[in-house]
Amino acid sequence: MKNSRDFLKERPLPHLASPLLSGIGVVHGFMTRKGGVSPSPFDSLNLGTNTEDKEENVIKNKELYERSFSFKSGTLKTLTQVHGNKVAVAGDDTDTEADAIITDQHDLPIGVLTADCVPILLCNEDKKAVGAVHAGWRGMVGGIIENTIEALKERYGAKADELTALIGPAIGPCCYEVSEDVAEQFREKLHNVIRVQDDNIFLDLPSGAFSILSKAGVRAEKIWSSGHCTSCETDLFFSYRKENGKTGRQLSFIMIKE
Repeated sequence: MKNSRDFLKERPLPHLASPLLSGIGVVHGFMTRKGGVSPSPFDSLNLGTNTEDKEENVIKNKELYERSFSFKSGTLKTLTQVHGNKVAVAGDDTDTEADAIITDQHDLPIGVLTADCVPILLCNEDKKAVGAVHAGWRGMVGGIIENTIEALKERYGAKADELTALIGPAIGPCCYEVSEDVAEQFREKLHNVIRVQDDNIFLDLPSGAFSILSKAGVRAEKIWSSGHCTSCETDLFFSYRKENGKTGRQLSFIMIKE
């Protein structure tokens, strides 16, 4: 797993990009909270409509994002995320509730919104299909990552060992304390992601995502992790837990370029 904190780009808007997908015709990014118009506590590039931020601010932020990356207005496809394990196909059922989205269409950005959960971007080797996944602890236990890989295979013929997977900023094991019942569900599936310290239980969601991707067949050298903890770095990212639910959402997106 390639893990780096050194890939923050300031233009066109502050975002993280992985060298694994740079220069191969796939536009992608893990946006930060910077560069928008929303006031505190949603400052400033809040792209989440399920917040208490004003709708006009979110609309303006979306326009800023699309214009900055030279995307056609209104083309970004996101979802109503529900911490489940359903995968949507862009253009078919993106109005539904789901926690992952896939497409083979060119010049069509797809994305997920997070504020502690793990965003994962997927691309197959021949650049014929991409996916974006929102993986909180419920979705991870429920199989959202495996389901997305399977959907890419069934819909577009993508093979797991030909996928590149990018794990974006998420709450880290340093900050994500969980209850015993949550930990127990992970012990059954991913025993290596539980950390116990002074009788407190901490969950390592990014490592969980890596383990699931590997078990599904994605090669370790094709998995990249940002290394950023959203809770530790609220100057750069929104964190639902650190900010007591009063915060925005950052976008993670991917697009096959024509």
